[in-house]
Amino acid sequence: RIEGRRTVLGGKGGSFESFAFDVRGNRTHFFVTEDYRDGALRRFTPNSANWSQPEQMLHGDGVMEYLVLKPESKTVQNRGTYEWTENIKIGMRNAEEYFKSSEGIDTHDNILYFVSKKQHELFTLDLDNFTWSKSSTEHGAFDGQPDAMQRLVDDPEEIVYFTEDVSTKTHSEVRAHCIRRQTSAF
Repeated sequence: RIEGRRTVLGGKGGSFESFAFDVRGNRTHFFVTEDYRDGALRRFTPNSANWSQPEQMLHGDGVMEYLVLKPESKTVQNRGTYEWTENIKIGMRNAEEYFKSSEGIDTHDNILYFVSKKQHELFTLDLDNFTWSKSSTEHGAFDGQPDAMQRLVDDPEEIVYFTEDVSTKTHSEVRAHCIRRQTSAF
């Protein structure tokens, strides 16, 4: 039996939901969402990305940062730029304002996707250009409340996401959907 160990991503605990990673180039980043109204999206960059002992990367030293979205303007709130901060309080305030209760997360090439279940929105971050956009999950391909997402298909332009459709208080149906990646979001 293998015993679980608390990683650096969880800090002192929380309502953590989903995990993703970005291992392009010579940097490795790990991301985790937190399903709470002010749950900051965390990014951990280990000081040493030792792939001969990968289990050590989430238990060693590194830099923990939190996502901060900056909308384009007061009137354009569905896209903008972003940055990472080491201040968790700033990250929590920003999450509460722009992406409450984040859940599903995935990366593909230079794009990070995550959903705000509370706000019914899909966020798309360009990890190289520090830009972001969001779209509603109440219209179009989304049918239900977004929850988890994962690439399960061979086409690099498609992602699969899962939704919960709560039709009764005792029954929750999970549906899988496939959408085309929107490369013109930025």
